[in-house]
Amino acid sequence: MIGFLFGDLSGTGSLSVSIPTLLINSGFSRRHEREADEFAFALLPRHGISPEAFARVMARLSGGDGEAGTTGPIGYLSTHPPSDERIEAARRAAEKE
Repeated sequence: MIGFLFGDLSGTGSLSVSIPTLLINSGFSRRHEREADEFAFALLPRHGISPEAFARVMARLSGGDGEAGTTGPIGYLSTHPPSDERIEAARRAAEKE
């Protein structure tokens, strides 16, 4: 990236190939994280814990702002779904108990 910014275009080809791959893999990883959350939401009640506990922990970890880091370029590179989405999914699972 530094070479691209300062005029060394020799690495531009590999950069142009790796960025789309990174973006595709990030989306793939987010899907797996959603599946992992669903598994956890099904498993928690078996151990006497409500998925609401997961929602509270996620809210604390995100500093009360589930939107932080989920927009712009950082959001595209994230390997996890947005915190607000995960919190809402946990609350929906808690309601189904």
